[in-house]
Amino acid sequence: MSLLKSVALSSIIATSFAFSCAGSGEQMYVKDEYYNFMSPSMVGLNNDNPFYNVANHYPHNDRWEYFDKQKEQLNIEAWHKYFANKLSKNDVKELFYSEEPIKKIYPKFATKINNPEFKDYVDFLNLQMGLVGVYQYEQTAPKTYKPVVDKGIKLFNSCEDKFLKERYLFLIMRLYHYHGDYKNELAFYEQNKQVLTSNILVKEWIDALKAGAMQHEGQTLESNKLYADIFQNHKTNAHLG
Repeated sequence: MSLLKSVALSSIIATSFAFSCAGSGEQMYVKDEYYNFMSPSMVGLNNDNPFYNVANHYPHNDRWEYFDKQKEQLNIEAWHKYFANKLSKNDVKELFYSEEPIKKIYPKFATKINNPEFKDYVDFLNLQMGLVGVYQYEQTAPKTYKPVVDKGIKLFNSCEDKFLKERYLFLIMRLYHYHGDYKNELAFYEQNKQVLTSNILVKEWIDALKAGAMQHEGQTLESNKLYADIFQNHKTNAHLG
């Protein structure tokens, strides 16, 4: 009898270890409300998606890399559509995803774009980058974030371009978020959420910021509901759910 107990206990411990986040060789990833216990290739699923992989070929960082690629691709497509084919997708990638700050790249495309409101957006995008963890901008980053937030709010209020206005909303919320000002982040969202009318991509990013801010503000139930929605439905940041 004692032998059976020992075997049962060993089995329980082994099972618990296999499913722990501490890191066995068989970590489980979850997607779309079910546990997938099979190799994705066996059932015709996307092998690139780390949520489907069960053999630990994908470390945690690979989930970030996967969704970063998804985000980049969809963002390039959104800007390409916004520019109405004035820029190719490769041009858009160079403008937004070069190692050089966007302010240095923008003059190359300024004549093609020919949009004063976008120029203002580029200036603000460049200004705030050093305050949100983008390292190549650190040397020229403003010393405090509040004057930058104030500038962003001024540009947000004066901007008539709906596409850019949505992106200003995201940038301002992100500034608040990176500096722990979650109360003002959520307040700014509530005051201006009506501008989110056309850009599903930006709404996904804002939802992630909002969920984190609510969590920090002790709004646990609301935060968890939003995280669940992010996990189930978002194309660019489901790993945050």
